[in-house]
Amino acid sequence: MNHELSQKLQNLLQENKITECIEIAENELEKNPKTNFHKIIGRKDLLKQAKKLNKWIGKFNKSANKKIYLKSLCAEMNRIDINPNNWYLDIFAYDNYGGDRNFDWLGEWQHENPDKDSFTLKGFEDIQTVFKNFKEDDKSKDETLSKSAKLCEMLVILRLFELFEAAHNLAIEKEKKWIKIPVIVKADGNELIYLFK
Repeated sequence: MNHELSQKLQNLLQENKITECIEIAENELEKNPKTNFHKIIGRKDLLKQAKKLNKWIGKFNKSANKKIYLKSLCAEMNRIDINPNNWYLDIFAYDNYGGDRNFDWLGEWQHENPDKDSFTLKGFEDIQTVFKNFKEDDKSKDETLSKSAKLCEMLVILRLFELFEAAHNLAIEKEKKWIKIPVIVKADGNELIYLFK
């Protein structure tokens, strides 16, 4: 079920239908018996960081341009389920753009953040606690709870994409240089990918 849902959402993401993706994933989660993972429904907390994210990407874009002929960027969130204490983004730069059919090329970056300056995601700390408790209490054998955890994970990632969309729109308004190249956004260990180009 999760693979089919991921594929459906990925197809919609290719059409930039992030709001529709969020609605579908929330509806799926609401079908499950209520758990603490349901706290994610309706949450737009990450959007408060749009300006800060825009600046962070701009700073990295500037440093990468000094090192390579920059053709694309990839921002990746760490694994949600196994890193509940700190959700953050790393960013990578490429002197090529390997296309959007197959993303195997993302492992071959030419430049990463020289200061190891990750971007900490704030606003979902209560959800992080839910994942932490789920992991510590080893509830993965509970099929219903595991299903809700996976749907919650999808929603966290979709909200991350929503944050990037907001930051990208700010960058367009301010005519920032990073809007001129493809930017791939993803989360480690998850199939969903959002591409801005």
